[in-house]
Amino acid sequence: GVHILAAPSSPENAEKITAEQFTRVLRQMQQMYAYVIVDASAHLTDITLSVIDLCDAIILITMQDIPSIKNSRIFLDLLQTLSVPAQKVTFVMNRFDKRIPITPERISANIRQKISAIIPLDEQTVINAVNKGVPFMVDNKNTPAAKGILSVAEALKETLLSRESEVSGKSLR
Repeated sequence: GVHILAAPSSPENAEKITAEQFTRVLRQMQQMYAYVIVDASAHLTDITLSVIDLCDAIILITMQDIPSIKNSRIFLDLLQTLSVPAQKVTFVMNRFDKRIPITPERISANIRQKISAIIPLDEQTVINAVNKGVPFMVDNKNTPAAKGILSVAEALKETLLSRESEVSGKSLR
């Protein structure tokens, strides 16, 4: 039941796609599917900005390093400039390692955005899944990484329900 529209196979073909063309395709997909997920580049392009304009929710992923945190802050500032509500963002910490002193609480305070979900560092599970060619979500949902992914899904669900209730003006359960 999942359909995938892949990016062009070569960079020179990708450069030929305009934001207007991508927007038309995305709008058509929104008519055809209940959910459309766009895995956007970390680089802000006209296409990425068009996705931001059309999306119902944004999952922003960061890690415990200063460059990632700085880039997240810059992106959140951009969203504010574009008048995108902060409630539209599900902020996720990936590869959380409790041995590193940069805690989720410190990042959240620094960025002024609640961290909605944490995916723990679970190298054994992830490397095993990559080497076997089987997604760890299929292989074993009880690993720390899988539980983290499920917490992202739950946080996204809450974001979407909250946004839907704001739009409709009524409370949803």
